[in-house]
Amino acid sequence: MEPKRGKQILATSGVSLDKRERRLLRRKLCRLLKKRHSVAPGTRRHIFARDGLKCFYCGKVGTPKGVTLDHIVPHSQGGSSHRNHLITAWLACNQSKGSLWLEEAVEQDLLNT
Repeated sequence: MEPKRGKQILATSGVSLDKRERRLLRRKLCRLLKKRHSVAPGTRRHIFARDGLKCFYCGKVGTPKGVTLDHIVPHSQGGSSHRNHLITAWLACNQSKGSLWLEEAVEQDLLNT
């Protein structure tokens, strides 16, 4: 959220926060947002082992540093970070799919397969 927009929301909400309260609120929001997107290291290792470090999209085998985790249903569209909802993907393949569902990416021929 843009800082200006955040100030507008606070101004119209009738809530008044001093500098210390704003700082605490900002820290809490950052923690919540980080938790939402984080995947436990054990889960990451499990997915890579399960998939054999093989990209779901192009089939190439990589290294733990060369591949990423991709959400089958994009996080931006409500997908979770549960291990049954994650697959191994090369960064380029993952970025090609973007925030589309797998079926949408296939229909639009966006994957590096």
